[in-house]
Amino acid sequence: MNQFEITDDKGYMEVMASKGIVDFATALSKYPCNRCSLCELDNHVVVYRGSPAAKIMLIGEAPGKVEDRTSSPFTGPAGELLDKIFAYIGVDTNIDMYIGNIVKCRPVAQPGSGRENTTPKMSQAEACKPYALREIELIQPKILIACGLPAATALFKLGSKTRMKHVGGKFFNYEDSPMNNCECFIMYHPAAILHASGEPQKERELKQTTAEHMLVLRTKIDQLGIQLSSHREN
Repeated sequence: MNQFEITDDKGYMEVMASKGIVDFATALSKYPCNRCSLCELDNHVVVYRGSPAAKIMLIGEAPGKVEDRTSSPFTGPAGELLDKIFAYIGVDTNIDMYIGNIVKCRPVAQPGSGRENTTPKMSQAEACKPYALREIELIQPKILIACGLPAATALFKLGSKTRMKHVGGKFFNYEDSPMNNCECFIMYHPAAILHASGEPQKERELKQTTAEHMLVLRTKIDQLGIQLSSHREN
């Protein structure tokens, strides 16, 4: 049984008691979750893509419009860039990684904001966090990546004054279960690069910094002996 929360909601408890990721994803997709205000929207539950057997796990902040339509995380423009970022260090996101989000439903931007999606509220992230913790418990990754500061803040309880330039590209050990069994890493969300497309210097700096962070990540992958699909024998 899940250790993170006690509740009298039988459906929730059944989701959290799932013995494997596939069962977890199926149960969560069928469960009428009402843990936060996002349940009021006509959105799909988006759980994961990639391999349940992967030793590298990435958690972003929330699905967007494309992800809501495909029911698969990181499948929109940011996801396409994420694939390229990891390909740079020889990591296939669909084979070598398990990819999910802290928040499982799409937070829609306010009308007139000029945006389609918005950053989930911390209350929404906290409401959904038990699902992500259960995923970590089931996957048991060797490396856990928080993609973007909102995901890192929700996962690792970072202070409100924390900035990505202080924590990005660094590994650290987190004492709370189930994250105490893996190396924790924080990276820039690829959407940050996309949003900087109108500012050439900022875009170049983000790309360069991300490339440097990926090399740090690849070094750790090799140190831990994680086998990548690009190195497996046919």
